[in-house]
Amino acid sequence: MKRLASAAIVLVSCGFTGCLVKDTSHTLYLSPDGSVVWSVLERDVRSAEEDGSKRWNEERQFLDGVVSGRHPIDLGLQALGAERTSVRLLRAERPYAVLTDARFARIDRVIQSFFDALRLDGRASLEWSGSRATLWVTLDIPEDESAAGDGHDTPIASLVDDLDRYRIVLTDGEFAAAEGFEILENGSQAKLTVAEGDAARRRIELRLTWPAR
Repeated sequence: MKRLASAAIVLVSCGFTGCLVKDTSHTLYLSPDGSVVWSVLERDVRSAEEDGSKRWNEERQFLDGVVSGRHPIDLGLQALGAERTSVRLLRAERPYAVLTDARFARIDRVIQSFFDALRLDGRASLEWSGSRATLWVTLDIPEDESAAGDGHDTPIASLVDDLDRYRIVLTDGEFAAAEGFEILENGSQAKLTVAEGDAARRRIELRLTWPAR
């Protein structure tokens, strides 16, 4: 399952800003209380158009969106219910770089909103047991994957990316247990590692546990 989208939906690669080439990474900074800051870094952004005028127009459209509050990543995070967002143009020359941050009260609600917006059959919950918190995520995949989801025309589509583009970073402490994640960086980071066999079973189950301070 190369892409998160391939588990249940098919998203076009040329969307809100045309066919832009870029290197995108998603970092979810998770606080022990379950709140999270979703940070999206877009680097080396440039148009793949061969025609010079089309390339200029496409890149200008991208920059205009960043400075005018119409940046697709920002709109997608707002659509998920972010308490607040910020967009910063880190590099104003070609190739461009943009950092978008969004704060959410609870990570499970963000994931559930993500599933709901993309019309996926998924569930997310956050549970506390003693001094530990656990995030539970389940995603059911229909037999006919082409029939699942219809969210490619929503702002949320801008947040769908390859699984290896996402990291969850605990802001304090170390992850205690995980299922469907690989724990990295001395226990402070978690990377999604959903296997092909999980998709074959038509259900993806994820679990992540950390000290709830």
